[in-house]
Amino acid sequence: MFGLGDSVSYAENYADASGELHDVFQSLGCNMIGYTSQEGYQHKASKAIRGESFCGLLLDAVNEEELTEERVKNWVSKLIDEGIFFSSSLFLTLK
Repeated sequence: MFGLGDSVSYAENYADASGELHDVFQSLGCNMIGYTSQEGYQHKASKAIRGESFCGLLLDAVNEEELTEERVKNWVSKLIDEGIFFSSSLFLTLK
């Protein structure tokens, strides 16, 4: 999953909705993949943090727009490496 937020104006709750959605999807049995590093972000806190990572890709088009393209490319590569296109559970869900 991915989310958008403003890591400066909402530094204390950056992209919180992504974390809340993550928990709902996970409780429904979804296999969550695509966790990303918090490194390079300006936030202070977020409900989207799981361990040391964000639960998906978070983007800040307000303050970090210049980083978006590289972050998306890296995330898509990560999803492919994690088997998003070859997961039997994904195939069964989409059938």
